[in-house]
Amino acid sequence: MSDSLSTIYGLILDLAAIGSFTIKPFSIFIIIYYTPKHLRITSYFILNEMIWNLAGNLLFTLGHPYPLLPAQCIRLDGIIAQFISSETIRHIFFLLILVTAVNCNIGLLTTFQFRYMAIAWKDIRTRVHVAWGYVYCILLHVICTAIFCYLQYNMRTTVEEYSQLDHLEHTNNVFCFKPSGWEKRLLMWSFFFSMIGFAATLLVFTLLCYAEFRKQEGQLEKKTLEMQRRVMRNLVIMTAVPVVLACFPLFMASLFIQFNEWPYAREVAAVSYMLVSNHGTVYSVLTLLLFQSYRRAAKTILDKCSSVVLRVVLKRKSPVVMTTKVMTIGYSSRRI
Repeated sequence: MSDSLSTIYGLILDLAAIGSFTIKPFSIFIIIYYTPKHLRITSYFILNEMIWNLAGNLLFTLGHPYPLLPAQCIRLDGIIAQFISSETIRHIFFLLILVTAVNCNIGLLTTFQFRYMAIAWKDIRTRVHVAWGYVYCILLHVICTAIFCYLQYNMRTTVEEYSQLDHLEHTNNVFCFKPSGWEKRLLMWSFFFSMIGFAATLLVFTLLCYAEFRKQEGQLEKKTLEMQRRVMRNLVIMTAVPVVLACFPLFMASLFIQFNEWPYAREVAAVSYMLVSNHGTVYSVLTLLLFQSYRRAAKTILDKCSSVVLRVVLKRKSPVVMTTKVMTIGYSSRRI
């Protein structure tokens, strides 16, 4: 079962990479060049999340971290595995993947924070310099990343020092974490509470935004209010994708890592990683579909590309058609 699961796992990650590197760069291009003025600030936060996710997918493409539960170890498969002989480098590589996931969540949080500020305090840009917004976001990313890296890196141990070697079938390309101790408890409980806090914060800012809409119903023009609501609705729908396809799977994977003796722990963790690797592609597609300006731009570009491809194909076929016609005429004339 583990061999077949490992094969399916690698195949799905490879397919996810194909989807990621065809759709995400296209989505990023559309957002950069076709964002209307009223969405410019919001687009920065969407780009922030997309770029972190693209970085995570790139790492997932190079190396496939496969969980070996009930052992608290991971086997690094994929292209990069044959070039990494050090356990420390494997730990760092896996840590970088987790860092991209952490920063994706932070990007989502800042999106709703600043969206609420833009709705509640329309003159905030005149009172506070925009540079402070960048400073706040950068510091939030750096501080959260540093805390997570410290907790995660303290969890590492060598394969030789791992106390449950009987759980491992082999140790090729394997790196392990401490199966017990305060480091594991601190990391796991910190992660659980951060996930709960993340969901609660998203919910609070979403409710605050809609409450602010109600408060401003008599103050704003109907068109402006409807536009703001539409943007907010799109953001909520887009956020549902990372929550369902990333946060929840990561929560489940962490739960089974904490209680690694539970049945099907390896399968649950592997499926969770597969879902996480695919959520960015769904997020990118939704972004293009939900916002009218992006949808129109994508349709225009795809129509132009398809027409160019069609012309090239027809141009290549036309000599063949002409040759066939000439041969047919020549054959007919000989018969006459």
